[in-house]
Amino acid sequence: MYKINDYVICPGYGLGKIINIEFKNVSEEDTSMYLIQIIDKEVKLFIPTNSKDQIRSLSNEVEVFNVLAFLKKDFFPSSLSTWNRRQKEYIAKIRTGSLFAIAEVFKELHSIKNKKKLSFGEKKLLEQCKDLLLNEVALVQGNDKELLREIFE
Repeated sequence: MYKINDYVICPGYGLGKIINIEFKNVSEEDTSMYLIQIIDKEVKLFIPTNSKDQIRSLSNEVEVFNVLAFLKKDFFPSSLSTWNRRQKEYIAKIRTGSLFAIAEVFKELHSIKNKKKLSFGEKKLLEQCKDLLLNEVALVQGNDKELLREIFE
């Protein structure tokens, strides 16, 4: 169980901070809920405290190191399918909340960007992945996001 002021990852939303734990009446039952403020967005979420798949702990330093090492390696896109098909795959990976899955999407889109101009939707997903990666990596490493930004350019 998390505590107030803990940082968590909310798949599909990103890095959040637990600002309160409240009881809400859901389906005529009192349910304990985390109130989570999403960092860098004006979004607050209520997530049941017994939910295992709607939030996760921050990655540890080893996981962050492995993701950064993966991002530095040469990469060749695994899928050259149409944008619509790739978009569905990318969104599914991002919604897992896995730092590594998000890094895969980022790296593939970045690789495509080096070969051709990205569509609006591709650019938007690339920026979303960059923000998700930057927020979590910066917090885990105790770095300023701006110092890390060059890694993701």
